[in-house]
Amino acid sequence: MEQIIKADYAQAVKAIKQAIVVCRYRAARQMNGEVLGLYYSIGKYISEQSRNAQWGTNAIQTISNQLQQELPGLKGFSETNIKKMRLFYEAWAPAFEIRSAVSAEFTLTEETTNIQPFTFRSTVSAEIEEPDTYKALPSAEELRKLL
Repeated sequence: MEQIIKADYAQAVKAIKQAIVVCRYRAARQMNGEVLGLYYSIGKYISEQSRNAQWGTNAIQTISNQLQQELPGLKGFSETNIKKMRLFYEAWAPAFEIRSAVSAEFTLTEETTNIQPFTFRSTVSAEIEEPDTYKALPSAEELRKLL
């Protein structure tokens, strides 16, 4: 009987572990999309302001320094990185403009007419096989029986 209980524990551990791994993967994938959206939005803002001669030559450096003062410990927003965000926006903006124009023709709804901050949604993603194991987690009742 003890071996059956240990086997049940092993099955529970395996199912829970799989659920944790899948959840971590999904969270990382979603976070990456959010970060890319943030970088794209910052790049757009910086590009529009700096390329239209509204800001001087040290504007990006000043912005970076001020961000460091106001958010101590902030990483990833050096002058160099902010310039890279601008380049990221400028490199990808034409592709998103074409995609937006095409999709607007087909799906103009109340949701799409509200102006929202840019959200990056990757059209190409590395698919990792997500087994249905995590969906087969034991119910609370089944876990109680194991204990």
